[in-house]
Amino acid sequence: MSVNSVATGTFKMNNSASNIRDHFSGIDDDVLLSRAETAQILGCTTGTLANWVCNRNFELPVIMVGRLPKCRAGDIREYISRNRRGEIQPAKTNGAMVTWPID
Repeated sequence: MSVNSVATGTFKMNNSASNIRDHFSGIDDDVLLSRAETAQILGCTTGTLANWVCNRNFELPVIMVGRLPKCRAGDIREYISRNRRGEIQPAKTNGAMVTWPID
């Protein structure tokens, strides 16, 4: 799958949670992403995302396309950078280094 397929809206999701995360940096800022794609990027469930939007506990602008909520990729990037808390340090477990990937 190419990044261009994501930017043109022909992106097909599969069950891999890292699938869209792997290609997120190459997605154009103006591309509208579905609730499921946004949830994958943010690492939450679609239900959690729906609750945040409904309760207005969500600082990410939502664009309604008919009855479907969409988020701009650029807005998601800004949301992630605004909500980052300090430096991410690798965790140590039994002498092995474990790090979390950050997009």
